[in-house]
Amino acid sequence: MNPLASPARPLAALLLAAPGLAQDYRFAVPLNQSFVVIDFQGQATIHYRLTFACQPQAKPIDIVDIGLPNHSFILGSAEASIRGRILKDIRISEYVKPGVEVHLDGQTILPGDSATLAFSIKLKRLLYTDDRDKDYASFVFQPTWYGSEYVTGATRLECHFVFPPGVKPDEPRYHKTAFTESWYDSAAGAPVYCWVMEDAKPDGQYVFGASFPAKYVETSSIQRPPQPLS
Repeated sequence: MNPLASPARPLAALLLAAPGLAQDYRFAVPLNQSFVVIDFQGQATIHYRLTFACQPQAKPIDIVDIGLPNHSFILGSAEASIRGRILKDIRISEYVKPGVEVHLDGQTILPGDSATLAFSIKLKRLLYTDDRDKDYASFVFQPTWYGSEYVTGATRLECHFVFPPGVKPDEPRYHKTAFTESWYDSAAGAPVYCWVMEDAKPDGQYVFGASFPAKYVETSSIQRPPQPLS
């Protein structure tokens, strides 16, 4: 089993499942970088780059759990790699609900070593009607996090929102937390919001949100009733 904790993984359940092993896992997450890319259909692709540093004398990291916003993810679309090697064993997580687990196979991260996992997956649904403007679509995203029992150090947390093609630079709106920077990606044909936290907590539960005109995506992709804005 793998006791790395992410959103929706209760620590109590972990300790009950493996009371003698849980505290043997200790790691840092120097980088947690995510991209949420919304397409013209209103679907989302989530990309991650997660760096793990297994602490000396800790148990090796052989499976990584990644929490996801909802259960609409398409497991068959998931892709992962580490150290340039493609990882094919990606399953629905036993512990993170909703979420997946990536088996590192022969690329286990040994004590004292570090490696960066690249991961992506597609979600069918992420958008809601904005509760402040019916002509806008809204979404929120919480980057995956790991249980305080197992992590140490600080994380450089980066979260990027790439809006649907055609959205104009002045049209998106952030929710409660202002972005660190924004720009227009000419290749994507859309604005990008970026939040950066240099000293985030690896067990921190950070939420980012934004809205954009609903006309740029298929109407059927926007869910009702709206979720609370972040």
